[in-house]
Amino acid sequence: MQEEKRRRGRPATGRVRDARLVIRATREEKDFFKAQAAEHHLTLTDYFLMLAKKK
Repeated sequence: MQEEKRRRGRPATGRVRDARLVIRATREEKDFFKAQAAEHHLTLTDYFLMLAKKK
């Protein structure tokens, strides 16, 4: 009897992100954004969304 193989990868979140936003930044600005996102344990996308939703 064969066992069912386990799925690999990150589980689906149910959100489909198919729209793209492009910004232009210097290398230093990009590094700053990446460092800030890492501090909050977020991806760049999630970090920018968090900032946009903040009031």
